[in-house]
Amino acid sequence: MTQTRSGPGPTSVEDVMALSPLQQGLFSMAALTADNDGSDGAADPYVIAMAVDATGTLDIELLRECAARLLIRHANLRASFVQATLSRAVQIIPSRVELPWRHVGAASDDEIAAIETAERTRPFDLERGPVIRFLLIEAPHRWRFVVTAHHIVIDGWSLPLFMGELLTLYRAGGDTAALPEPPRPYRDYIGWLAGRDQDASRALWRAHLAGVAEPTLLMPALTSTAPAAGRPRLTEVTLDAAATAQLSAAARSRGVTMNTLVQMAWASLLSVITDRTDVTFGVTVSGRPGELAGVERMVGLFINTVPLRVRLDPA
Repeated sequence: MTQTRSGPGPTSVEDVMALSPLQQGLFSMAALTADNDGSDGAADPYVIAMAVDATGTLDIELLRECAARLLIRHANLRASFVQATLSRAVQIIPSRVELPWRHVGAASDDEIAAIETAERTRPFDLERGPVIRFLLIEAPHRWRFVVTAHHIVIDGWSLPLFMGELLTLYRAGGDTAALPEPPRPYRDYIGWLAGRDQDASRALWRAHLAGVAEPTLLMPALTSTAPAAGRPRLTEVTLDAAATAQLSAAARSRGVTMNTLVQMAWASLLSVITDRTDVTFGVTVSGRPGELAGVERMVGLFINTVPLRVRLDPA
């Protein structure tokens, strides 16, 4: 196994930025789970990862250099998050960082899977950025390249953009001229947030949630047993082709998207389980403001979870 860190030692600070509201929330959540070292085997829900498989000859040093150049291109990915004695946490962007890079060998698919699982469950220290790391697994006749990051710096829209740039840069031999013009910096988004009318936003959400006395809690409605400590676990359900086709047809006949149909089904289920006709649950939105030109190409955390309130007519 090789583990390399490219870059100099201590460097100057390039920028200091406020956190977005969701970044602040994730920072607070990380502080609450700081003692969890990942030994429970459960993945941190606020860690995101993407993997690429390759065969044939691979220029390891070029790939590593391309990853380092992208951390130069996207300054916010170099951030460390600190609060110390400040009233609010800030993200500190150093001018340069060491590249968190590992190159390991694996003899079998099971070993590859075990290495990747360990990588995805290994926690980040938000105060010691960058909170993105790169793992290259070398196996007989193939490679697996895994990029893992904390959600506080990147979302599910941004990670494929980042990986696309990385592959483009690698195919171009590291020539940054092959990349499109750099997107606008993440600081512009933080500035856009700061310019919003916070009082108007609060008034809108107060109106949306007026009369909601308590959250829609699923666990107390199902069991009196307290949930187990530790990170949440994921349950996946796969629908067969026939069921999927029926759902698609139902959505089309009602002039709604599949997402809207699923949200309504979830609201109906919550209503039955909790015996309430007024339910509220979280929905994920892209969070990329249309008035911020070029936002669709920016790399960072924009995604957000907002409360959706549904009032059902029992009739």
